[in-house]
Parts: sequence; C-alpha cells; structure tokens
Amino acid sequence: MKTWGSAWTDPATVARLAADCNFRPPQVPDAMTPDPLSCATGIDPQACSYEFCNETVGVSCRHQCVRACVDCDLRCRASCASCRASCRGPRCPRACAVGCGQCLQGCLGTQDRCMTAECTAQYRTCALRLAHHFRDGGCVAECASCEVRCLRGDGPCLDACLARGRACTDQEVYLCREHGSHYGWEYLRQNDDPPAGASR
Repeated sequence: MKTWGSAWTDPATVARLAADCNFRPPQVPDAMTPDPLSCATGIDPQACSYEFCNETVGVSCRHQCVRACVDCDLRCRASCASCRASCRGPRCPRACAVGCGQCLQGCLGTQDRCMTAECTAQYRTCALRLAHHFRDGGCVAECASCEVRCLRGDGPCLDACLARGRACTDQEVYLCREHGSHYGWEYLRQNDDPPAGASR
C-alpha cells in the first residue's frame, strides 16, 4: 500500500497537492488503521449496545465536527486553486501546495479539538443529568424494590414490575433493566458530583 504521509504537511502529500489541489489519498477498504488525512477518521463505529448519551449527544456532536472539517477542507482547496490560477513562476505551485497543506492540517486539528473537548463536555453534561435524574428521583427506589422482588436476573418479571409502578420514565426503565438500581452512582462519584440522596 502506498504511504502518503501522516499529515498534509508531509513532503509526499505536499508534492501531490502541488500537482493537484484536490488530491486525496486513495481509500483503502477495510483498513485496520484510520486514515490520518481524512475528516471522517473521527467517526467511531456504531456501538454494539445502546448508550443514551453517546447515541443522542456524542454521535451527533462528532458528525458536526466532521461536517465542519469537510467544509474547512473545501475552503482550503478552493484557496489553493485560486492561488494556482494566479501562478506565474515554476515555484509558485509548490508554495500554493504548502499553504494548502497547512490549511488542511489545521482543519484536522480543529476537528480533533472539537471531538476531544466539545463532544466530551457535551457527553459529560448529558451523563450527569441522566444520572442525577435517576438517582435523585423516585425511580431508584422502585428499581431496587423490583430487583428484590424479581431476583434481579429475571428480565420479564422486572419489566412487568416496573410497568406496574409510576415512578420510572421509559428511559429510566431501560436504565434499571440494563444497569440496575446502582446506575449513575459510580459515575457521579467519579465526577465529584454526588446525587442529593448520597446515602442511598
């Protein structure tokens, strides 16, 4: 497999951009390592099991970061083409390519910060809110009671027990069934944000 470099500023990629502002390394199907030059690198594969904050906040945020990176990529290439169009000397195309490579690498850097900082912060806010809602509301007691009644491992019994009650929302029923009555406590403790009923 041809290696084009690990960054848009590497000599090999700059040389290709000097020949064509729209150069993109060929996509390798089923590659074991992500393409470091692609905006799409940051999109994680779908999780095997449903996770509320990841599905409703994390995935959406990552896609927004990727879209912003793609828009940035297109602007870099348009600027490169404009630079090339005004070239008059043999060294000019390479100078345009160097600027384009720096611009494209900047797009990836901005995307990385978006995913590692912004998406992480959004996920944490969602997870804390969900954990607090479960631990500080009436569902946690109802969940614990149904666990005892249904010997914890009996899924149909637990679903029926929770359905008879009124303290749990549909989302909390799912959390109780999948994670048990201790859901959220450890996450809140790790984030130094204990629930109101910390003694429970």
